[in-house]
Amino acid sequence: NLLTGFSGDYVDLTNKPTLLTQSDIDTSVANVVDSAPETLNTLNELAAALGDDPNFATTITNQIAAAGGSKVDIVATGTIADGNPVVLRSDGTVEIITASTSLSTGSTTTFQSAVVQTAVSHYDPVSQKIAVAWRRGSVNQTFAAIGTVSGTSISFGAIATVSSNNSTPMFVQHVTENTDLGTLGNTPRLVFGYIDHGQSNRPYVHVMEVSGTDLISRQSNYRIYDSNAQSDYMKAAYDDDVGTMVVFHGHSGGEDVRATIMRLNSSGVYSSSTYSTSIGSSLGWNNNWDHFVSAAVYDKSSGYMLAFYPQNRSGDKLYATTVLCNKNGQESFTVNDMIQLKTSDQTDLYYDHLTTEHGKAITAVYVPTIQKTIVFYPSGNDPRYIGGFIVSCDSSGNITTSSHFTSNLKIKTDKAWNISASYNSTNDNITLMFSNADDSEKPHTAIVTYTSTSLAFSASERIASPKSIFVEVIHDTNSGNDVFIVQDESSDNGQAMVGSMSETTNLTAQNFLGISNGAYTNGQTATIQTIGSVDDAQSGLTPGTEYYVQSDGTLATGAGNPSVKAGLAISATNLLIRN
Repeated sequence: NLLTGFSGDYVDLTNKPTLLTQSDIDTSVANVVDSAPETLNTLNELAAALGDDPNFATTITNQIAAAGGSKVDIVATGTIADGNPVVLRSDGTVEIITASTSLSTGSTTTFQSAVVQTAVSHYDPVSQKIAVAWRRGSVNQTFAAIGTVSGTSISFGAIATVSSNNSTPMFVQHVTENTDLGTLGNTPRLVFGYIDHGQSNRPYVHVMEVSGTDLISRQSNYRIYDSNAQSDYMKAAYDDDVGTMVVFHGHSGGEDVRATIMRLNSSGVYSSSTYSTSIGSSLGWNNNWDHFVSAAVYDKSSGYMLAFYPQNRSGDKLYATTVLCNKNGQESFTVNDMIQLKTSDQTDLYYDHLTTEHGKAITAVYVPTIQKTIVFYPSGNDPRYIGGFIVSCDSSGNITTSSHFTSNLKIKTDKAWNISASYNSTNDNITLMFSNADDSEKPHTAIVTYTSTSLAFSASERIASPKSIFVEVIHDTNSGNDVFIVQDESSDNGQAMVGSMSETTNLTAQNFLGISNGAYTNGQTATIQTIGSVDDAQSGLTPGTEYYVQSDGTLATGAGNPSVKAGLAISATNLLIRN
């Protein structure tokens, strides 16, 4: 009955299976084998190769752990301490990782042969020149000049008078065209800010035009709008997206800080009509504890200006204010008042100093490649070292900071204001300049490298033999070199030098071998722990965090240059070496 009406042809069957040809079968088998060698092309052969162990991976992991990971015995060059990261040399030996810096400078140029008591500087990207302003102590007046860098030398034009009154320069800032207020073309202009001591320490600006190697006055002795402005110190930041400068200055003799807007008008000079209410007045004040902004930068990524100031009355803490200028060309701004800076590794960032002057040691640099600001400050009491941390600002003006980093660069406790820093766009690092307490307060420079989460300080190099009561460094983008400005204490002359710092290291992206398993001297056979080993000679690690080998052989959570991964911290002292 099942075959009733069946013609006998396969095509007449219902629910018939798909027929596979011999070619189809051969192809399927070949896909499974996938060119495996003859001895490993069956499941039985694969099982035998794994020792018929269904938990092969666990077994191997346990065996590696029991053996302590991979190690290699190799002859040491030089002294190696237990826990030191090492590199493989071309002669087949191992050595510790080291880094060194070298400074090259051109001839010294004197821009003022008189008693130069302080100086400020700025690079003007329009004229591609260095502007320097200084206080000449013999007459107590403020002067300025334009410097042109050529190779490793700098020459200055005629000296211009910024203020013929008893005054001290505070900042120099270039300004660019503001299209809604008139057309200035590419005429470079510089704003020189100074404190007029003959006018109750009130803040003033002098606008000058750069013409070749000279400065031409365009608006002199312009007083900041705030009628009660009085300050021993002031700083400025410039929003180059809207052509607005904000000057941070004292108010009513230092009781608090105010911010005043200054913008180009149609003639290319400045006017000011908008200023903030008090900033930081709730911190408290008396005659011994003035308020002043120590550093100000424009954070281009967030569009905010960041101003930093210490408050020693409330326990030597560091505060910041973020300011957002109106981006529609209007003369208005928003001020986020009094943000106390905190770090992830301590409740407050303590800024220790003995006198108000030391607040001037705070300096800040915006780094466009990581879109963050790096702040440097004196850390500790005696000895006092240069410390730093990384500041992030979001689109609402909220600030977060990294853990603090402390260098071994020592400054004198009563002269801690001698710190200067400049972003080196040529090498994407920061040039740090300071008076070195370990070298009789002579001016030194060092390189600071960074990631988004870490800072690393190089060793320092001396710039000049005489001591200097102030230091200034500014990067000349056009030449790719730095300009160092000092006072020759033996002659009191103001001097400038062009130079550059370079760092060399024996670490490459390929030659990192591992971490020493003991202490060894030159010529001894050293046991080096490599990938898979757990080194137990570290300290201060954060479990679960990746660590990278730095150019000087230390470990940090951010990649160095070159980027070489050390491993994963599994405890405060143990590091699992892996790539």
